[in-house]
Amino acid sequence: MHFPQNDATAPGDRPHSSEAGFSIIEGLIAALLLLVVTLGILPLFSRAMNNNLKGNDSTRRSNAAIDSFEAQQGLLFNSGAMTVQPATTETVVLETLALKKIASPSGGADTALSSRWELLADLDTGDVPSLNRQTTLRQYAFDDFNDNQTFDNPLDGDTEPRLVHLKVFDVELQDASGDANRTYRLRTIRSY
Repeated sequence: MHFPQNDATAPGDRPHSSEAGFSIIEGLIAALLLLVVTLGILPLFSRAMNNNLKGNDSTRRSNAAIDSFEAQQGLLFNSGAMTVQPATTETVVLETLALKKIASPSGGADTALSSRWELLADLDTGDVPSLNRQTTLRQYAFDDFNDNQTFDNPLDGDTEPRLVHLKVFDVELQDASGDANRTYRLRTIRSY
């Protein structure tokens, strides 16, 4: 016959409370604490997404302005694209960057951001304008700037080329939605 020793437990005895697992109350308290921490972190994610969108928008505008400036920097001072039309004091070009309908690999219609600037008249009916760019060219004599450090009197397009010393490019970028609060204006000056 075999007798259990004093320090051993009988097969039907329950373990001490220090050896038991989590109770349902402890699990609920842990879940509540996790919920409170998660709710505290959620606004950080929404703010990060909003900042990411603003950064993307700002980068697109910056790249659009740089694209315009680099295009005019590559032109000769008195080339065709760098001249003001006769009988006017400025040349204005309106362009847009749009979401274009393209064929998707699966055969359906899809949209993608265009990689080139297009004149408004060249957009198709299904295209959705995203960003508008207005480039304005004016030309000045150096004396106009020299008298008060501002450009007050633009020269007509009929002015002899030898009298034109400065060309001013103003680039204005705006959301195609027409949100006037999100307009960017940049200026570059080329000298002869």
